Amino acid sequence: MSVRRAAAMTDPDIAVSTAGGDWDAAIHDAADRALRAARLVCRTLGQADAEAAVVLADDATVRALNRDYRGLDAPTNVLSFADLDGGQAAMGGRLLGDVVVALDTVRREASESGRPLADHFSHLVVHGM
Repeated sequence: MSVRRAAAMTDPDIAVSTAGGDWDAAIHDAADRALRAARLVCRTLGQADAEAAVVLADDATVRALNRDYRGLDAPTNVLSFADLDGGQAAMGGRLLGDVVVALDTVRREASESGRPLADHFSHLVVHGM
């Protein structure tokens, strides 16, 4: 009798950091929620060995990034910066890139649409990934 063992599923390496905004007051588990959402996307897409970063920011930070990288001088809800140059891929890594989420815009959008803030936030992390 032969026994097959499934390969151990590794968790994607997702770093979550805060670069502005009072995320803890807005969503008490924002970092954990971002981590779960990002890892779910990676696993669903078959990229369990991927690496990415999710940055929890405020509108001022996202506005500056949007202006500097997209030429749009306004905040937006989420920005994604893919590792398109293959820097990590050349070294054998699976660096996907960075996702930056703006608290103020996400809060406003959730309120305007009648959605719970935490749910809208999770949706945007998935969208950004």
